[in-house]
Amino acid sequence: MIYLRLFVLPLSLMLFACASNEPKPPKTSEIFYTLTKPDGTKQFSYTLTMEQPERGRGDKPPRGGNGGMRGGMGGHPDGPPPGGGHGRGPKPGDSEDWMDGLKHLTEEGLLAKLEDTGFCRNGYRQLETQSRRGAMNILGECYDKATAEDRTKFPNPAPKKIVEEKLD
Repeated sequence: MIYLRLFVLPLSLMLFACASNEPKPPKTSEIFYTLTKPDGTKQFSYTLTMEQPERGRGDKPPRGGNGGMRGGMGGHPDGPPPGGGHGRGPKPGDSEDWMDGLKHLTEEGLLAKLEDTGFCRNGYRQLETQSRRGAMNILGECYDKATAEDRTKFPNPAPKKIVEEKLD
């Protein structure tokens, strides 16, 4: 009986140690901005940012670049800064797989956000897609025009105040 305990305890500890070394899915975060123009056109910006894998565990982080798209990150259609929801991310490997996984997650996240918020009731068209290492941004425009309820539910951000300073 004592031999059984001496065998089971170390075995349990080894299994526990192995289980804790499994890679965790990358963390993601999302930002969703909306803008309603005076003519009723509804635009949005959806950004998904994915935490890069840790170095030194044998996983290669994806290479930089913009995935063949225009450089930089977008933000709100008229200018607020981009940001970065939650979910499982693509498995790190070569950069094409990584970018394909990020694109898929971004498109799924956008569809879920539009469904949850009801912002684009009749669908949307993509105006621009931008990517950089670990992040993707989709700028889009709804097919439907804004209603009075939309304008209340999705108010435009307050314009930024510009302060002039005199230089002596």
